[in-house]
Order: sequence, then structure tokens, then C-alpha cells
Amino acid sequence: MVNIPNQIKIGVVVATQDRQELLSKRSIPSILGQSRPPDFLIVVDDSRSECNVKVNEGYIKSIVAEDIIVSIVQNRRTPGACGSWNTGIDWMKYPSFLSEQRVWFNLSHYHTKSRRGIL
Repeated sequence: MVNIPNQIKIGVVVATQDRQELLSKRSIPSILGQSRPPDFLIVVDDSRSECNVKVNEGYIKSIVAEDIIVSIVQNRRTPGACGSWNTGIDWMKYPSFLSEQRVWFNLSHYHTKSRRGIL
């Protein structure tokens, strides 16, 4: 297991658009299940349906994650993943990116980058 120093603040931006099942069953659990979870998790919702926005808000508000700040914001930029990620970047210093259909397997790349001074 890679030991990531606690002084590095890890933030994650998840872009989502009308895929509540993937968000709640795949991407968010893969983030929360990390051996070194992020300090901040921002879900940027770009859903086209107001019903889907409400479902996503309810799910995010139901997450109980010790020592992780979890928030949801609406995409206020260009529609799609790029606009959502840019919206999320506004909230973080060192963001990571994940679409709701993806899964995180580990954070070992952070340790390598931090040692090289990339972070």
C-alpha cells in the first residue's frame, strides 16, 4: 500500500449528467472506498432534467463520509464534462477528475507525482 502524506489535500471532481445509477453505484463508492480517500469531493451536476438534479442532490446529501467534505454544485459553464470539470476546478486547488461511468482503483499515482513535485 502506498502511503500518501496527510498534508497533501486531495480533491475530486465528478462530472455527472443524467446517470444517477452510475453515480451512486459506481463512481462515488469507488472514490469513498480508497485507502486514502480525498479531502474534498465535488459532484458537478449537468443533468438536463430537474427530476434528475433532485435525485442527485438527495443522494449526495445522504452520503456519510468521515473527514470528507462532499458537495454538489450545478454546472454553470459549457454543457458537458469539460464545463462541469471547469466548474469543479473553481472549488479546488489540486483536483482529480472522474466521470460517473469510471472507477478509481487506487491513488498510488498521487504519491509518485507528489514526490516529483508535480502536485
